[in-house]
Amino acid sequence: METQLKTRNPKLAPLSAEHRSGFEFVGQLRKSFGSIPVDRIRDYTRWYWKNHIKPHFYQEEKILLPYLPEGHLLASRLKDEHQYIRNLVLELDKGGDISLFCRFCDLLVEHINFEEEIFFSWFEQNLDSLQLTAISKELESHPISEIKWDDAFWVSL
Repeated sequence: METQLKTRNPKLAPLSAEHRSGFEFVGQLRKSFGSIPVDRIRDYTRWYWKNHIKPHFYQEEKILLPYLPEGHLLASRLKDEHQYIRNLVLELDKGGDISLFCRFCDLLVEHINFEEEIFFSWFEQNLDSLQLTAISKELESHPISEIKWDDAFWVSL
């Protein structure tokens, strides 16, 4: 179940915007299960991974994680979940059926909810304005692609 995204500190808002996009992506996949050939869904998933999820993971791991204290449990959880999602994407890339896509969607939603409810909240509560501004500038220097997927197969369903 998707979380209702709360209003985020403007310095972290681009990350939450990507989460909104992630929820839309999951909805598009789920809507297409059983109606669209798996290869078409797989192509879209590959594209979304390359253009959205992978760069988003980079932002979180390279820009946010250095602000957490060494060995913090949130860092471990984030890295573990990112690795699990990466592994699922590799499995999906090799093949896999709708049940694997369902597992991927469920994990992605669970991970986004964790970040919105717990991970980002930690940053808002523990970092000062200067630190959040530094994060914002780093995020701007590593933007997410604005290229659009041209096969909106979920629209006609």
